[in-house]
Amino acid sequence: MTAPDLTLLTPLLERYNGRSRDALLPLLHDAQALYGWLPREVQEAISRTLRVPLADIHGVVEFYTMFY
Repeated sequence: MTAPDLTLLTPLLERYNGRSRDALLPLLHDAQALYGWLPREVQEAISRTLRVPLADIHGVVEFYTMFY
C-alpha cells in the first residue's frame, strides 16, 4: 500500500492549526472526505497539528462508526 499524499492535507492542517481538541472531529471528518478514509499518516499529521496524542485520535477513529 502506498503512503497517502499529505500535501493534499496541508490546507486543512493550516486551517485548523492552533486550535485545540475541540477541532478534532471536524478535522477528522474533513480529512476523511479528502482521502476516503483515515490512514495512519493522516492521523499522525492531525496529532501533530492539534497536539493531541495519536492514541487519542486512534481511539476516536475506532469509536465512531462514521470514521474508517
